[in-house]
Amino acid sequence: MTIKPPKLQGFIIGGLLFILLSGGIIFGILQLASGELTQLLGVWVSLVVIGSPLLLMVGYRLYGLITARYILERDGFFLQWGFSFEQIPISSIENLIKGEELQIRLRPPFGFYWPGCVIGKKKVEKFGLVEFFATKVGRGQVILPLKGRSLVISPPDVETFHQSFLDIVRLGALEEIPVKSIRPDFFSARLWADRLARFLILSGLVLILCLLGYLAFRTPGLPGSVPFGFGITGLPDTFVPPSRLLLLPLVGGFYWLVDLVIGVWLYRLKEDRRIAYVVWFTGAFLGVLLWGAILHLLRAI
Repeated sequence: MTIKPPKLQGFIIGGLLFILLSGGIIFGILQLASGELTQLLGVWVSLVVIGSPLLLMVGYRLYGLITARYILERDGFFLQWGFSFEQIPISSIENLIKGEELQIRLRPPFGFYWPGCVIGKKKVEKFGLVEFFATKVGRGQVILPLKGRSLVISPPDVETFHQSFLDIVRLGALEEIPVKSIRPDFFSARLWADRLARFLILSGLVLILCLLGYLAFRTPGLPGSVPFGFGITGLPDTFVPPSRLLLLPLVGGFYWLVDLVIGVWLYRLKEDRRIAYVVWFTGAFLGVLLWGAILHLLRAI
């Protein structure tokens, strides 16, 4: 029996978040692409830098809702939610506890979830480590106590689900299946714990962001045209509006993003991890080169 949790509320709220974040990122990119160096430059950059990872997180949560389903069979209980998968023998489920039977409303601690998409982990004294794969809280929840941990789900009809579980337990399992618990290999935590990787990645980003801030600070004092190239004699031979200087950090930011993706892909493969460090180093080194280029161009004014 395949059961899908109620998803409408989660889709509506998640969809609105996705649209708002996408709009903010696009607006920030358009403002940066306009080439105007203003005091609001940091705001436009923040919309892109902060909004992009949030957009990815919302996108994954929505993907989890799309794939979310519970399967109850004679041999066991199965859960699919995004890249997470659970396979639990019926004999391992001691009993089902309805959310209405609890004196507290179980919900994850502060984290990235919203009404209609209740995902996360929390340690509860009575249930151990509790993992939430639900779309409701309170009366709409069912707790599956396991050995040392628990799962919280939200079938569309709690009473029907509970009765179906009791009927299956009475029938007995046809065969004993192994326990499987698969979670997505989000190695962001492992990556962040790597001091060298963290330093190289953040160094490249900070250099680009500081360069943008520096250009925004210098804008009011720049003349109508600034050098943008030098001839073989070492003297400026190309002059452009000050806004054209913004192209350098923008190119650097795009390179840093590509550099980050390639490095992350290499980092996942242990044999190529050293190459990932080299790739991230080139991103930071490019930031240094761009700083040198900007300072050299402005010194020639």
